[in-house]
Amino acid sequence: MHSRLLTAKGLLAGACLLWPVAPLLAQRQVIATSVPVTTTTPAAPTPSPRSSEVQLATYVPEPPPAARPIEPPHSILPPTIASAERLPFVASTPANPAATAIPATMLSVEVVGPERIQQGQPLAYEIILRNRGTKTLAEIHVEQPMPDGVRVVRTEPPATARDHRLLWDVPRLEVGGERRLKVEADLASVGALEVRPIATFASSVGWHARAVRPPLSLELHADRTNVPRGGAIHFTIRLANGGEEPIRHLKLYVTLPPGMHNPLGPKMVKKLDDLQPNEARTLTLEATGVETGTFRNHIEAQADLGVVAQAHLDAIVEEPTLSLKVEGPKQYQAGIDLDYRIEVANPTGFTARNVRLIQTLPPALAVVSASNGASLDKTQGSLVWSLSDLNAGERQTVLFRCKASQNGEWPLTTAVLSQNLAEARVQTSLRSEEAVALRLEVQAREERLTAGTETTYRLHVFNDGEAAASDLRLSAVLPDALTPLSAEGPSAGRIDRQRVIFAPLTRMEGRSDGVYRLRIRARQPGKGILRIELTAENREPIVKEISIQAEGSAIPPTNGENANSFSGGMLR
Repeated sequence: MHSRLLTAKGLLAGACLLWPVAPLLAQRQVIATSVPVTTTTPAAPTPSPRSSEVQLATYVPEPPPAARPIEPPHSILPPTIASAERLPFVASTPANPAATAIPATMLSVEVVGPERIQQGQPLAYEIILRNRGTKTLAEIHVEQPMPDGVRVVRTEPPATARDHRLLWDVPRLEVGGERRLKVEADLASVGALEVRPIATFASSVGWHARAVRPPLSLELHADRTNVPRGGAIHFTIRLANGGEEPIRHLKLYVTLPPGMHNPLGPKMVKKLDDLQPNEARTLTLEATGVETGTFRNHIEAQADLGVVAQAHLDAIVEEPTLSLKVEGPKQYQAGIDLDYRIEVANPTGFTARNVRLIQTLPPALAVVSASNGASLDKTQGSLVWSLSDLNAGERQTVLFRCKASQNGEWPLTTAVLSQNLAEARVQTSLRSEEAVALRLEVQAREERLTAGTETTYRLHVFNDGEAAASDLRLSAVLPDALTPLSAEGPSAGRIDRQRVIFAPLTRMEGRSDGVYRLRIRARQPGKGILRIELTAENREPIVKEISIQAEGSAIPPTNGENANSFSGGMLR
């Protein structure tokens, strides 16, 4: 009886010790503790107390529904506890645990570090990456934004700093693996830091796909896709077996559109021998264009096991005509002979009957000569050639020469006709070219100079052509013995040391001229070159170089004036 009382006291003490850990019981765990209990056995003649640990355990089951009463925790304990015995550790699991599916790829990101640090001390924290999925992760990229004012002291492994961000790249993270990224930062200027890393990753084992060549390939080609009506197209059909097994019971179906003709009919079926692996076979087919328009030619190949391949090709059938090619000038000057060459060809597959070639001429053009017996139709203002028949693939060439009597722009029409083919025309134009011809003359009043004397050079610019010249520029460079004093002309002159530059002249009309004057003084005895240059838009420059010599002593005056004239050059 005394032993049982002591045991009861131990149970009461164990219950008291279990009370502070009540919050842990909500986690459905087994909680155990032990207390020392002194027991005395009455049967012993000399009782000697001994210490023994009695392990007490309890279990909090999964909370039942509200309608079911909850059993007291002590109901699972045995009614008696023997002295110096250890109770078994009692535990159980929920009757129907919820099954949790683990994703194949899952990356957890955790930040570990202190919430507070002493002022002036660096902040050290870690970004922990864990692979909690069932597949290896690859190409993990982590970015940690860093605000302005935060100085990064150290990173491990070293991070790349870019645009206020820390960047890490982890090539691979195995299942259950862990990677720690350590950062040490100085917060002296900001006082606080919020760490929110961003991580992206890819699965190390992805899905792969590749395009493979089908076992049976079918191609359709033609020697040409544009033919005149009545012309033939030669088709080439190529079949190939790109698989590893033979293609058996192969059939080829050919369907021609209404505008194409073959003696075997618009629909043809051809049985072919088996096509072995890596074998290719080529067939040919000829069809004739019988109607004008665009037509689609279709072929299909079929074999056992549902093997099918298709191909098609469009063909254009045009009304047959002769072709024309005209060669000759597009611009002219009045009074100059113009030579033309006309070529007529028959690209059709049959003979062109009674071919006639007609070249119309404007009133401003006069015929000088013509080949192949051409006749001049003055009422229509045209040259006419009778070429008789022109066989398939044949061509003929005619020549004629004409001359323009006045300037202008004129249309030229060339046409070819035949008894059984449609008319073909070529339209060109001819316009007059207004020539620009610039010329420069330089004249000096004094042929020889002495130191201290002056003279004037006359720069005369001519446009002898019919067209206006644009953007005229005149300049002169003087030797050291001469000093430029003034420059004048149709545009203002500017003196820059030994260089004289006249302002650009926007336009000089045809058959007009302009005079520029350059006044100079002989500064010292010596000999040099006066260089004058005239340029215009789209024209080669005209350059004049004049040798000038200044004497050291005065030359007696003469009666009258001497003029030294330098011939001008043409610029076309």
